Amino acid sequence: DKCLHLSSFYLNSSTMKKFLLFVSIIFPTILFSQFPIEFIENKGQWDQKAQYKAEIQGGSLWIESNTFTYDYISQEDMDDFTVGWHGENREEFAESATFRHHVYKVKFEGANVETDYSAKDILKKYNNYFIGDDPTKWAGKVPIANRVYGNELYPGIDLESYSVNGHLKYDFIVHPGADPSAIIMHYEGAEVAINKGHLEIGMSVGMVIE
Repeated sequence: DKCLHLSSFYLNSSTMKKFLLFVSIIFPTILFSQFPIEFIENKGQWDQKAQYKAEIQGGSLWIESNTFTYDYISQEDMDDFTVGWHGENREEFAESATFRHHVYKVKFEGANVETDYSAKDILKKYNNYFIGDDPTKWAGKVPIANRVYGNELYPGIDLESYSVNGHLKYDFIVHPGADPSAIIMHYEGAEVAINKGHLEIGMSVGMVIE
């Protein structure tokens, strides 16, 4: 487990209305579409800890109050499945297919454990989840958005998540008087290293670059 402590920033609140620290996440082994990432609200169809879910390059992102949980899938397994699915015995192949995953968490240490995220740029479409025979786990007309905004992740610091050209990005919005050195990102479940100014996150199924 490793921590990234964002302490090398200086703010002059008398001259700046707000300060943006942005992070871009790239999974370089995946050829991904350039469509915007969509954030799906949790209306009871998933574990209550997650407020939003997004399908990102190579996997999924679960947004919790003070934690981002990433679930990546092996591209090698996906490629093998594609080949097998177009083979002669695809039904038999599909039953025996397995997909390796790697999950890691980014915990915002010392952050507000009750941070509430809200949707921005809400789309006109929506999702329905009527899976299984337990109506308590069903959800209809679930909103989908291009952005989600977390208020007061730290005192005077908000967090906005969105995408550019299909790549996940998130901004820390530091308001006047707030201390950006309070932002501490604890990586759990992955090997983290800094290489040429980029944060490399090593997993069993590939590498992520921030």
